[in-house]
Amino acid sequence: MNPASKKDPVALATTPAPLLRAQKLHLMLTQFAARGMSHSAATAAMLPLRFDPGFWQELQALQQSVMKRLQQQQQGWLDGMAALAQEYAQSRQANTLSKYVEQEYNLVAQYGALVSDQAAKLSGLMENIQVDYGYWMAQQQERQGVR
Repeated sequence: MNPASKKDPVALATTPAPLLRAQKLHLMLTQFAARGMSHSAATAAMLPLRFDPGFWQELQALQQSVMKRLQQQQQGWLDGMAALAQEYAQSRQANTLSKYVEQEYNLVAQYGALVSDQAAKLSGLMENIQVDYGYWMAQQQERQGVR
């Protein structure tokens, strides 16, 4: 039995939090990989549509949507880094050690927040791509009577 099983509240209560988080991450990564494998199989089943121009146009539209989101994310990264660079230039004006330390840690915290935000948005984009592609593939299969 999984030590953190929901069926065993005692085991759940005594399982260390880092182990629970690791198990949750493992579950999410497994689900992500399973969706990818499912999409691969569905794509292989749709190979007969390779001559249908509508199929390729819709697929290209999906790809363009992904590229647009990636460009927006990149712009967010560049804007965030520019703001950090500007603040760094201003932090040289600290005239006491305590102010200097405060400004340095503030910069580190802002950088950490920027990296965290970018990682979360990229993960969200990957999940959205899988969901959107799965939905689109299901529509294609329904149109072609493939399942």
